[in-house]
Amino acid sequence: MTLAFSPDGHTIAMHLPRGLAFFDVRTGERKGSVSAIPDSDQILFSPRGDVAASIGGDRSVQLLDVATSARLGVPFAGGASYFKSAAFDASGTVIHTVDDAGVLRDVLVDPGRIAATVCARVGQTLTPAEWERHLPGLPYRDPCP
Repeated sequence: MTLAFSPDGHTIAMHLPRGLAFFDVRTGERKGSVSAIPDSDQILFSPRGDVAASIGGDRSVQLLDVATSARLGVPFAGGASYFKSAAFDASGTVIHTVDDAGVLRDVLVDPGRIAATVCARVGQTLTPAEWERHLPGLPYRDPCP
């Protein structure tokens, strides 16, 4: 069984047979749960305790909103290798991972930093037509102001 305590010690995340659950440490009450999370080799909390990451035996990392138990995006994978360990940086905007081949990776997990990095690399923003093609149904918002 994999488990982790939040930085403030008030919440515990625990991998259960059918997913992952968050519990209030003081009352033992279940605060929320997420089903269909692969067996976790590691669970970690961001420094603020608002985001948890489940490092799965399926070679993926799934980010979760602790308050709502919602998945944050799709899992990201380590390719052909398994993640052996991971840790948030002090700001909570990057997860440092190491895989079974010893390869270190830094993965941006903060939407603002991701957008800024993509905008800097691309050098332009999405037009409303490109936005609609890639993000149909979502109201246009300039991602690179």
